[in-house]
Amino acid sequence: MDRLPSAPICVVTGGEPLLYQERAAFPALLRMIRDRGTQVHIETNGTIVPTPEVEGLVDLFVVSPKLAHAHAQKGRMTPALANGWSDVASRSNAHLKIVVETRDDVIEASAIAASSGWNRQRIWVMPEGVDTATLDRRWPDVCAWAIEAGVNVTHRLHVLAWGEERGH
Repeated sequence: MDRLPSAPICVVTGGEPLLYQERAAFPALLRMIRDRGTQVHIETNGTIVPTPEVEGLVDLFVVSPKLAHAHAQKGRMTPALANGWSDVASRSNAHLKIVVETRDDVIEASAIAASSGWNRQRIWVMPEGVDTATLDRRWPDVCAWAIEAGVNVTHRLHVLAWGEERGH
């Protein structure tokens, strides 16, 4: 363990990490990360609410429900957040991040947030796209729609940097 490099943040993501929170190894891993002085961030699709134990071990939740355009990633998910996320968001550092294609998607993202009582300052939309050309084309519109809706906008930096290449 002492040979592992130190990092200020560890992001736990991929699939749905909260599926494993009931296993003893999951909170143990989060404790081990924190004991190294590293912040724990969890990226989740919002279909599962963290247990109180896990919530207490996480510095930041990024909750990213999938809208209808997500198709293959979405599977059987609805964009609705699991009951309890509004409570988590009110007492923890939690941000809502939604990938959008259209103005209606931004409106839907705002509605999801409003229905769960999410603080507007913690709502982020980003353009859908897996290549730079698509992101460049969508970026100005998504920025305008986010301003209209009163939410934040961010880019998909991993796509700009690496495209569809996996492993980063």
